[in-house]
Amino acid sequence: MGLLKMVAFAGGEWVIYLLLILSVIVLAIVIDRTIAFWKEGILFPAQLKAFEKAGMPAPFFERSIARARQLDAEAGRIGDRLDFGQRLIILGSLGTLAPFIGLFGTVLGIIKAFRDLASVGAGHPEIVMQGIAEALVATAMGIFVAIICVAFYNMFNRRIKDSFLAAERLEIIRVKPVIRKD
Repeated sequence: MGLLKMVAFAGGEWVIYLLLILSVIVLAIVIDRTIAFWKEGILFPAQLKAFEKAGMPAPFFERSIARARQLDAEAGRIGDRLDFGQRLIILGSLGTLAPFIGLFGTVLGIIKAFRDLASVGAGHPEIVMQGIAEALVATAMGIFVAIICVAFYNMFNRRIKDSFLAAERLEIIRVKPVIRKD
């Protein structure tokens, strides 16, 4: 029996385990990025707005502005964004791929259900239902993993964008008083 037939007749159970492993990876990335953002003070927009209203830079802003002054301004902003965006590409990719992985498990589960139906006959619907249930679980897992990935990917990207925009606004506010109109 060829490899393709072995994969097709194995059913979607292994896809469910793959999606469980991927969900653990997603959880690890979310925890890692949450800790990194929290340490830099860019996770909570209310705090950022409070610092901005007071005209005081949050610790993140001070470090960001100092880095931007040390390096070429444009290269500094790009470098900072890349640092904070670490591993977010994995979330984005899994958010896109997880439903297709789940769908693949669905197809494999249905193939297994029909194979089981052919081997035992039409008198045993519980055998077919088991394969269909397995297929639907694979679909649900794929969609669940995708929803989590996309939600956190969007949240983290938004926080990065908002933080850098706020830092740029603050830098403009801090530089404005220095410029005199004579």
